[in-house]
Amino acid sequence: FQRKFLGDLLRNPQWVESLRKHASSDLAAILALVTDDGVLQVLQKILEPLQAEETEGQRIGALLNAFREQADLRNLIADASLKLDQALPAKDLESALKRLKEESLKQKALELKRKIQQAEAKGDTQTSEALLLELTELRRQRAQG
Repeated sequence: FQRKFLGDLLRNPQWVESLRKHASSDLAAILALVTDDGVLQVLQKILEPLQAEETEGQRIGALLNAFREQADLRNLIADASLKLDQALPAKDLESALKRLKEESLKQKALELKRKIQQAEAKGDTQTSEALLLELTELRRQRAQG
């Protein structure tokens, strides 16, 4: 979903502009949801404030150049920049951010479950119980939305 979110973001310049206006702590919270290193790098670059007289087109060109060695990311950026007419409505940004958060929490839950199984297999009840508490808190967060 992270790559889909990035593609949607790149296809919707209003989303980028809206996110740039968020407080840096809000942006940090959004970026913390991203586990794909490549997507994270692109998001960090695209969300940086534009320089004086820099355009979105120039920023995307710079991204294409910066990620020329990473074909999958370069292709994602290029594809998104060519499909600007398929942009989602700006109102869908909040839905996309909510989905990004939900997907991130799901991934964390799966990772915690895997770690719990490993701890139990080793007979490490202390670690297992600590991870179970963390999983319970994560489930509470997901339930609150």
